This record gives sequence, structure tokens and C-alpha cells, in this order.
Amino acid sequence: SRSGPTRLKALTITLLATHLLAAPRLSPALLAATPLLLRSGHVSRILCAASRLVPRRVRVVMAAADAANAAMLAGTVGSGLLGGLYFIFSFCVMQALNTQPPATAIHVMNSINEAIINPPFFLIFMGTPLACCYVLFRCVKEGIRSPDHTLAASGALLLLVGEFLLTAFVHVPKNDALARYVVTGSGNDATVWAKYFTSWTRWNHVRMLASIATSALLASALSLRGARLSAGGGAGTAPLMH
Repeated sequence: SRSGPTRLKALTITLLATHLLAAPRLSPALLAATPLLLRSGHVSRILCAASRLVPRRVRVVMAAADAANAAMLAGTVGSGLLGGLYFIFSFCVMQALNTQPPATAIHVMNSINEAIINPPFFLIFMGTPLACCYVLFRCVKEGIRSPDHTLAASGALLLLVGEFLLTAFVHVPKNDALARYVVTGSGNDATVWAKYFTSWTRWNHVRMLASIATSALLASALSLRGARLSAGGGAGTAPLMH
């Protein structure tokens, strides 16, 4: 029977691979054996067998932890990008438009609102809240047990309310109303633009600050979580989002 030698070979190579990973310094004999391991036709089956030696709960925890890290990292980067975008609008775009004649400012702003509906923007605008939804869901499910839980949940909730919902219920209606307005070339254009500029920019400051704060909170949560897990999870706590 070939099953006996095959299993023995798999076990031997698995033990060898484990030693290679655990050893602080690789001996010449182990280094010499590495090419033989890589050329083996049983590598994939050996790795699968080795993974089954890890308890299922540990594998589930590791997979969930990877997903949690990915979601928090996506939320950190995405909210940072959104904060930068809103900063440019508040202190550059809107200020420049406000120096133009009202009819020109209205026309250009409507053009911007149309052009910004593109795949890269939607990837960040929709993907970041989705990542924050996942982070918040896992935090609530596991319970707020440590400072990194608190920071992660706070950052995710802040982004969802202070950026996403604010955009949906404040900025989008304002943009739609401006798009429906027909420029007349009269003094009414100045009134419409002044009202739009003041309110839109003020609320844009809010979502800018919310996005920047979310990025800082999630980045801090990632840092604290990494330190806690490196220290063994801390007394009475569980890894975030297992």
C-alpha cells in the first residue's frame, strides 16, 4: 500500500516545515532540504493536512481577524480620502466658485456634481461606509470590551452618520435643487447661489471633520488592537471581531 509511505512522508515534511517556520536560525541541513520540499508533488496536500492540525475555532478566529483588519484598514484609508476630498471642496473649489458670477458658479457646480458620479468616486464613497458597517456590526456582536473596540465602533458610527447620512439627506437634495434651477441672469441667481453656497459649505465642513476623525479613530483602533493581541489579548478580553 502506498498510503502508509505517503502519510509518513507528509508528516515528515510537515514537521520539517513547522521547524523551518519556528527556528530563529535555519541550519544548513534544513536549508538543503527546502528545495526537495518545494519540488515535492505533495506540497499542496501536505499544506492542507497541516492546516487541519490547527483547531477549527482557531482557524475561524484567524479568518475573522483578517477580515476585521481589512475592514478597519479600508475604513481608515477610505475616510481619509473622503476627508481630503471634502477639504478641497470647502477651502478651494467652493471659494473659487464664489468669486465667479452667480450664473457661472451655478453652471460649474452642476457640472461638477455630474462629473463626480464615476466609478472611482463611488468605490470610495460607497465602499467606506460598507467597511464601517462591517466594523460596527462585529463590534456590537462581540461587545465593547476594550479601548480598541470603543475607538473602532465610534469611528465607524461617526462615518456612517456624519458623512454618509449627511451627504444623502443634506447635500444630495441641495445638489438636486440646484440642478433643477433655471438660470435667469437676474438677481435671483445671486440669491440662489448665496443660499446654496453658505449652507452647502457649512455642512461640508461637518462631513470633512467627521471623515478625518473617523480615519484617526480607526487608525488608533488598529494600533491598539495590534498591541493588545501581541500582548496576548489582555485579561478578560477577546480579540476584536472574532
